[in-house]
Amino acid sequence: MIYDFDIIVIGASPSGYIAALNSKMKYNELNIAIFEKKKSLKENIHPSNSIYNIMYSILNEYPNKNYILYEINGMKIISPSKKFIQFNDNGWVIDKFKFDEFYFKKNLELGVNIFFNFNVTNIKINKVHVLVTVITNEKKVQYTSKLVIISNGINSNLVSLLNIKTMKYKNDIAWGIEANITYPNIGAEKYAEYYIGSHAPGWKSSYLPMGNDMASVGIYVRKHGKNINDYFNRWLQQFYKIKKIEQNKIKINYMRYGGDPIVTIPKNIFSNRVLIAGGAAGQSGIVYGMFSGKIAGEVASDSIIQNNITKKYLSNYNYLWKKKLYHEYILGRLSLEIIRKSNDNQINYIFDLFDEITINQLLKENLLSTCISIIKYLFKKDKFFILNFLLKKIY
Repeated sequence: MIYDFDIIVIGASPSGYIAALNSKMKYNELNIAIFEKKKSLKENIHPSNSIYNIMYSILNEYPNKNYILYEINGMKIISPSKKFIQFNDNGWVIDKFKFDEFYFKKNLELGVNIFFNFNVTNIKINKVHVLVTVITNEKKVQYTSKLVIISNGINSNLVSLLNIKTMKYKNDIAWGIEANITYPNIGAEKYAEYYIGSHAPGWKSSYLPMGNDMASVGIYVRKHGKNINDYFNRWLQQFYKIKKIEQNKIKINYMRYGGDPIVTIPKNIFSNRVLIAGGAAGQSGIVYGMFSGKIAGEVASDSIIQNNITKKYLSNYNYLWKKKLYHEYILGRLSLEIIRKSNDNQINYIFDLFDEITINQLLKENLLSTCISIIKYLFKKDKFFILNFLLKKIY
């Protein structure tokens, strides 16, 4: 049978770009295409805009200077009482449009076909191929491929069409709003700030310096629906007071909306001739999406070259992803569930336990070992409170 493409990647997301890129880099002879619903790179840019070395190290590379806006020295996690825990770790604020543009160009240079305004409306799978139906310029077109990689975000309708449950807790997506603001010297600080407590149920509000007079201010909320405008507006007023901002001098340049499956826990991320990566698979964040796309792309290309496009072979993607990241997602969910179920006084008390130590003594080579290190420290400080607290909050 003659195929239109060896691999079709659905979604020009970080995971989608990296999946196509790594497939092509491994076997240049493969014919690979990315189908993207958006009409251009500038449409509906996701609010994600920061990465840290402790996460980025899993890619064994550093961010490219072409999309870095500003370098920061780390982050501060801030309690309701305004006490903070400071993590010193190299971080980068990125221009998400330039990030997308960078990987768009890298794919084109290697010969990946990229099609915008390609809205995939259906996927049919049989023993010999995948049939992908696209609406473009009000016309229905069909393409065949040997397999597909779905990476079109948390709102993907395609996983539902295929009856694949990619997230264990799908209704627990964190919905967010981020505003890009201009104000004298607001972006000159060197630490991002993440505020936790009842003002941002289930996760955080944030301040991200972007250099000179520019910053990003946002909030992410869980279990309160998609419309979180009231939470954002209240946080913005609170932020103005914290930073002593004169409201008549501030300018909101633009706002971006999005969701993050940070605690949804990936469940089924592969099927017959299908791999799922990034937000569509419940894999949170730019870096983890990129890493998952990397594995998906390599497994997909290997399966085609070896002529072994079986579900059993494609399960290698799930195995490799779980081996590297699954435990971090589990610990992340437990941590954010504790935050969601805690009142402000309980959160303040936990922060008080860090009085005698610099948090950076607990930092390890990755997030998993760092989380374990912090939990051990808290148990040492007040094991009875922490044990009772964990049991009460988690169960």
